[in-house]
Amino acid sequence: MTMEQDLGAIIKAESDINGRHDELSTLTTRLQNECESVPHSVWQGGARQSFDQAVARLHEEMRKTNQSLAMIGEVMQGNRKHVEEEIANQQQSIGGIAN
Repeated sequence: MTMEQDLGAIIKAESDINGRHDELSTLTTRLQNECESVPHSVWQGGARQSFDQAVARLHEEMRKTNQSLAMIGEVMQGNRKHVEEEIANQQQSIGGIAN
């Protein structure tokens, strides 16, 4: 693989990861709104407590997953910048040899 091909793969991966991050953020907000809209009269006593605990666990897992996606996206961004710099340096070196 050439560095340009590597860069293309990194850009696609970065875009895909950021897209999943955005989708999960939207889904988390929608789910939170849906859970909050459930009337207390629907779930009472132990059932309500179990429902609230399940929702809290779900939100925590979604938060962790979203945080991981954000971190992976940042790593991919750093990798992309590094490869872009390497390509620029390589082109500059080739240009210097040609002159």
